[in-house]
Amino acid sequence: MGQLTRKKWPARILASAMVVGAAAILPTASAQAGTPGAFTMCNNGTDFTVHALLPPTGNRQGWGSRNLTRGECVGVALLKGYNQRAIITIRSGTNRKEVRNFTFPTSSGVHVNVRGTYVYPIVARS
Repeated sequence: MGQLTRKKWPARILASAMVVGAAAILPTASAQAGTPGAFTMCNNGTDFTVHALLPPTGNRQGWGSRNLTRGECVGVALLKGYNQRAIITIRSGTNRKEVRNFTFPTSSGVHVNVRGTYVYPIVARS
């Protein structure tokens, strides 16, 4: 009978597997409360990509997300103590439309969940 040997995996491969595993869990997060000092957004729509723009406020720089496909989430940390405007748009092919434009206190933070279809999008925030 042959002897069983244990293969040692290099740390780099193990770390990569852990990151991939964590990334696979993150997109399933949907409705959650806003994290103080943060803006987070998830796309749970069926036929569109979603984009967020946080325009410059006072002397603070603005921020824009990449286009998120279905199941993706993104987040950014913000300085606390001011009101931030957020503009949420969706795109399907060459069609694009603004679906929400609101202001939130950065001390509370906000989580945005976009779902539904391009024709009937649903934007929930908490």
